[in-house]
Amino acid sequence: MPVVALVVLFPRFSPAAMNPRDRYQPKFYQILREGSGSFHNGDYAKAKVQIDEAVALARKIALAGDLASALRMSGDLEAASGSFSVAISRYREALTLRTVVGDRICYPAILEALGDAETKTGDLASAQTDLKNAFRMYKDLGDATGTAMAARDLGTVAYELGSWVEANQWFSVAMAALPADEKPDIVADIQGRQALLLSAHGDTVGARTLLAKTMAHWQSRNHPRWIAQTQFQLAQVEARAGNIGEARRLFDASCNAFHAVGDKYGEGQCVKASAALPPDTRNRTSTRKAQGP
Repeated sequence: MPVVALVVLFPRFSPAAMNPRDRYQPKFYQILREGSGSFHNGDYAKAKVQIDEAVALARKIALAGDLASALRMSGDLEAASGSFSVAISRYREALTLRTVVGDRICYPAILEALGDAETKTGDLASAQTDLKNAFRMYKDLGDATGTAMAARDLGTVAYELGSWVEANQWFSVAMAALPADEKPDIVADIQGRQALLLSAHGDTVGARTLLAKTMAHWQSRNHPRWIAQTQFQLAQVEARAGNIGEARRLFDASCNAFHAVGDKYGEGQCVKASAALPPDTRNRTSTRKAQGP
């Protein structure tokens, strides 16, 4: 029987008669996958175009779960680009949608992302609350990776609050929760944060050693954003050790790398940290000696 006859006899098979969601969802998922790939490869400009399109399409097909997924990814991109107020708004809308559809499985991941954004805006009290809730929910779900990520972020909050013992405890919980050798990216991220803690305790050699491992990992992954982050961490270690010239060089390198991938927050942090460095008295002294009296 010709296709035309089938459409006449069975109009539900006609593309025009299909549910709009059935027509748009495959395109939505494709765009979201592509946007995710661009984001994780550090191409933020391309990712923004793709993810914004996914959000618009999800609003059009009016599926709460799909829209929540797109908003979560949009929030991640905005946070990585330094637009934290926008990111927080995206995360909160995504949380509302997950509540509407009764989806608690995706809830802790959004809470964790929200807590991370709040940490970077300095709202440490809200961050701690949201991250502890995420940690508890991940544990209840038996999600080892999620548990590790929430613990990692709680370690950073504790570090920012100056509670170094608590920070070390949370980082240890994070490392212990991870399945062995399954999540090298997360391990590298945690090690980068642990290095700052070692530096704060005066263990410059230990911090450098840990960051050398971290840098080797991100270079093997060819991930420019995380290479920039590791350079920034190395700069902080050198600054704390009094190696001002090396710290300034690393801050400049990380600032340029953050700028190249569109990470405005990272770039801003580098500029701020570099501007706060004291004069490099070591270089001035050596220059005077070379020039003579």
